[in-house]
Amino acid sequence: MSGVEGLELLRQHSIDLLITDMLLPGMDGVEVIQEVRRLQPALKILAVSGGGIGATPEFLLNRARQAGAVSTLAKPFTREQLLAMVQQMID
Repeated sequence: MSGVEGLELLRQHSIDLLITDMLLPGMDGVEVIQEVRRLQPALKILAVSGGGIGATPEFLLNRARQAGAVSTLAKPFTREQLLAMVQQMID
C-alpha cells in the first residue's frame, strides 16, 4: 500500500494505531507521519524500517520520531516483537 492510499483509508475510517514503513511508494514515511499528525494529532504511530539505499534503519527511525512517531521498530523483527510493541502502545 502506498502512503497516499493509507492516508485515504485513515480519512475514511477510525483507527487506534497506525503502523507505517518509512519507505513507501508515492510519499515517504516522514510525509505520512506529518500528515497524520495534522489530521489526527493524538493517533498513536508505530514506524518500522529496514533502511534503504544510503540510509540505515536507525537514521530513518530517528526521522520518524522527530516527525511524531510514538514508537519505532527496526527490521527484521519477529511477530512476537511486533505484537508486544502493539500491545504496549494500545495499553
